[in-house]
Amino acid sequence: MKYIALLAGLPLALLLLSFPSPASGAQASEARDSDAQAITQVVTDYARAFYDVQPALLEKSLHTDLAKYGFYRRSADEEYRGMAMTYEEAHALAGSLNKEGALGEGLTQTVTILDQLDQTAAAKLEAVWGVDYLHLAKYDGEWKILQVIWQSHVE
Repeated sequence: MKYIALLAGLPLALLLLSFPSPASGAQASEARDSDAQAITQVVTDYARAFYDVQPALLEKSLHTDLAKYGFYRRSADEEYRGMAMTYEEAHALAGSLNKEGALGEGLTQTVTILDQLDQTAAAKLEAVWGVDYLHLAKYDGEWKILQVIWQSHVE
């Protein structure tokens, strides 16, 4: 009877041994904090690329498979227009959007991490042009923005 009980528990023991042991609470917390800082920096670099006319910042923050979609209007009585953008188009826009100071001075942005896992994250960027919702993923240890959906501010 003892042997039957031991054999019955064997599959559960093998199953539990097949899962990696979780990192200690301190290590997991440090990794999460480090990732949060990296995510915030990537989103900040993305915004600064447009504000400061520095497309090179996008090379650090965007994945080359970027899919960016948005809705904008110039006034409250105008219909929204949709627009899609690739990595190359975003890079070109960053090189020209604020060249003449069209975005104004004293530019600020607010970055909020909406959700964060060890490999994926979602963030919100509130910028002078509107609100961007960003999906990020970690590639080879580096966070990259993979998808953006945005809307201009409602006036």
